[in-house]
Formats: sequence, C-alpha cells, structure tokens
Amino acid sequence: MSQLLDELRVLIEDSNSEDFTDEKLTMYLNKYRDTLDDYPLTAETDDYLVWICDYKYLDNRVLDSATDTPISEDDYSADDINGIYTFDEEPDPLAVYIKAQYYDLYKTASDIWLVRAARCSFSGAVGLGDETIPQDKGNKEYCIKKYWELRQSDSNSMERE
Repeated sequence: MSQLLDELRVLIEDSNSEDFTDEKLTMYLNKYRDTLDDYPLTAETDDYLVWICDYKYLDNRVLDSATDTPISEDDYSADDINGIYTFDEEPDPLAVYIKAQYYDLYKTASDIWLVRAARCSFSGAVGLGDETIPQDKGNKEYCIKKYWELRQSDSNSMERE
C-alpha cells in the first residue's frame, strides 16, 4: 500500500503528508478498489521470466502457478504500480495467475482535488496590496484545473450530451 500512497501523493502534490494522513488517503483509494481473483498474467519475454498484468496499481498481491500453489515472493521481483513481475528462473508450470486488489489512482486523485477545491476560500488571481497569492493547491481555480486534468472519461464520446 505504501507504493500506492506514494504515487497518489505525487498526483495530489502532497509529498510532505501535510494535507492528508495515510488513513484518509486509504479511505479515498478504497472508493475505487476492485479485486482480481486468479487472473492470468501474460508472458512478455520468450524466456518466460517477465510477466505482465493487464491491471496497474495493485496491492495485496499473491501469485499462483497453474497448480494453484502460491509462488514464493523470493522467486520474483514485483512492480505493483505497473503490474510487471520478473522471475529469477522460468516458473514451472508455465502459467502464472494473480490474486490482488487494483485501484483507479487517477479517479482517486481527481476526487481529492475536487475536495480541495471545495475547501478553498479564493479563486483565480488574488493579491493583498503588493503581495500576490500563488496559484497552487490553495486556489480553487487551480484545484478544479487539476481535477479535470486527472479525471478520465468513462465513455468514448467526444461530445457532451
């Protein structure tokens, strides 16, 4: 979960954990969580050492072989953010399945930017005398812009209805 939290903090510009606790971010992440159960991985290389999952942003991963036997974590290295698993030697038998939770990190981040926008007390270019308030995560206009940048369309339609 720490990899996911780190990635989410980058997207929401909260690298110093100043705005949201890990527990609060986990609550937001769980809103867009789903489960993979015995989902087949695809071998990326001809030597069957690198396997790829079609889903990204994974957590609580367990890899199984075709005999429904868990594969030891000592036998491979994992990149759960990108869904890539690299084995030290060819798995036997030649089938790898995954059980894990996956998350929609971009929807989560966009929701957090919308929450931030609601908390902001000013919008657009604001100044006090000769001091200008920066256009950052404390500005409603900036937060809404970040929301739209991260929010992905749920359809292929190019026109709003």
